[in-house]
Amino acid sequence: MFLALPQDFFVVTLQVGQSGKVVSPKLYIAVALSGTMSHITGCLGSKVIVVINKDKEANIFSVAHFGIVILPGQMNIGKQQILL
Repeated sequence: MFLALPQDFFVVTLQVGQSGKVVSPKLYIAVALSGTMSHITGCLGSKVIVVINKDKEANIFSVAHFGIVILPGQMNIGKQQILL
């Protein structure tokens, strides 16, 4: 397992990006990631990249095969309601 987290949050050897690991899974799901160039470089080998983010301008969308923008107030998992 590899993680995409803030650089100081977890050990570098488990992070995706130039300073961590370069990954190439069949499916890469990026949730709430801005998409710094180092991170994008680390996941470019993925066959399919799915991005879920509230910021429609996030850099990670530039490499996404599929993208979902969730608007604030439009997702409420506690009530089993998801509006996209």
